Amino acid sequence: MQYHKIKPGQSKERISRTEFIDVFNNANILAVRPIPVKTSPVFQLEFYI
Repeated sequence: MQYHKIKPGQSKERISRTEFIDVFNNANILAVRPIPVKTSPVFQLEFYI
């Protein structure tokens, strides 16, 4: 898996699994948006904090 931190209008930065888990466990998640990938059964999740 790959994990990214996106700052709207600025950048997309790859982060470690450890950093993702830390934020996921400690942040207030406001919404989750599934993003289907049309050419495969894989999908992405976008978390809004």
